Amino acid sequence: MKLRITFLFGLLALLIGTGCDKAPATSVIEPPMPLNKFDDPQIQKIYDLADRRMGDSLLPYLEDENPRLRLEAAKVMGSVQDSAAGPALVKLLKDADPKIAQAAAWALGQLADSSHGEALQKAMMYERNAATKIIMGEALGKSADRRTIESIFGMTEGQPYLPELQAANIKMLYRAGLRKIVPEGAADFAVQLLRYKDPNVQLDAAAYLGRVQELGPITEPNPILATLDLATSDEVRQQLVKSLRRCDKPECTEALRKIIVDETEGTAVRVGAIRAAAGDVHKVADEVRKAVLSPNQQVAVTAAEYIRDFVKQDYEATLGLIWQLIHWRPRAILAQAAMKDAVGRHSAEGIGMVSITLDSLASQGNPYESGAILIALARNPQEHERILKKALSGEKIISSYATEALTTFHDEVMSRDYSDWITQLKQLVRTGDPGLVAMAAEHIGAANPMRDLLRSQIKDVGFLDSALLKLHLPEDIEAYNAVEKALAAIQKKEPK
Repeated sequence: MKLRITFLFGLLALLIGTGCDKAPATSVIEPPMPLNKFDDPQIQKIYDLADRRMGDSLLPYLEDENPRLRLEAAKVMGSVQDSAAGPALVKLLKDADPKIAQAAAWALGQLADSSHGEALQKAMMYERNAATKIIMGEALGKSADRRTIESIFGMTEGQPYLPELQAANIKMLYRAGLRKIVPEGAADFAVQLLRYKDPNVQLDAAAYLGRVQELGPITEPNPILATLDLATSDEVRQQLVKSLRRCDKPECTEALRKIIVDETEGTAVRVGAIRAAAGDVHKVADEVRKAVLSPNQQVAVTAAEYIRDFVKQDYEATLGLIWQLIHWRPRAILAQAAMKDAVGRHSAEGIGMVSITLDSLASQGNPYESGAILIALARNPQEHERILKKALSGEKIISSYATEALTTFHDEVMSRDYSDWITQLKQLVRTGDPGLVAMAAEHIGAANPMRDLLRSQIKDVGFLDSALLKLHLPEDIEAYNAVEKALAAIQKKEPK
């Protein structure tokens, strides 16, 4: 009897406890979830409608009693991006299922409609689920207007005791910063967040400092440099290194120098350091000359690009480096620098010396290096006839590189008389090779003043009309579109 009474009291307590729990989001009893959600014909239909971008037909699913269908509908609305779904998605921000609220917030961000900023702001402020709050912050950064962003930042920046709110705040600032919305004090706020133990918050703060273009100069780099010294994450280090492009302090230059020559450093970090030093602010030429000899191909390529674009050295010094390189790609890039210097000096001896070296490199058997060398040779106009023959040779790799070499040269050099170049372009288009046709047509149709002058000298477009007839759709669609664009640009019309 005593055991029976104990059992009844236990059962009563269980029933009372169950009654006190939070009410479920819906009274519908869900069937068991299938092993594959696409076994559900309703979910199949949702994704089919999304594929066909039929947002109006998806709207009822956002209000469906079945939370599984609400979730999937909210997810696909992020890609369908139908503005009519906005009000229904706003309602879902309060859904009892955090996954549904998160999907709705994400979709609202993708809509990029500032009219939902107030609703998102209220939802983020009152949301208790940290993950949902962060997604709402990111959605605000993608969609809210400047006034809303500045208002939220003003209310939240001084509340460091709410880590989940600061995590949402930096997500919002980052996305807004990519849209060129930068509240006053946001950069200093991001620097403060570098001290956060949460690796995601630290990464978002570093990405904000590294990627947002509109941030002003770094006047006090010590907190950034201190984090750079201590951070073990390559992702964080890469972003912080990027931020140093905005710092002209000697200590920033010194930090870049050390990273550029450190073979134990991550590839992305070293590449970022070389790129951050681009220009005249940081003097890192000696370090970059060492980095170009690196066994790490991507580091060597980036260093070669830096030497070509920013380091003033004579062709003999560049040729000396070329023979020390391990990889062909940086060799080909330095070849451009050597020829550029020799041509710029109007040195017949130098041009001859560089040409002999490049011919020697091109004869080593790698068709990709041989082709890339043509881009360097093309800096000397006297080589153009020889390069054109290679473009018309029918050898796939070499002809593509040769065409790229000629178009690259004429992209950079303006002329008053394009008659010879137009003749060569016609020959390239008449090959019927889709790749060559596309490159030549894209050059003709490019939107810039130099191409305006070229197009004004093309009196007969028959070669482009003929090219359209030779191309096969759908496989040659890129070349076909490039030709259509070139024709429209010559005729000053909108392309079909």
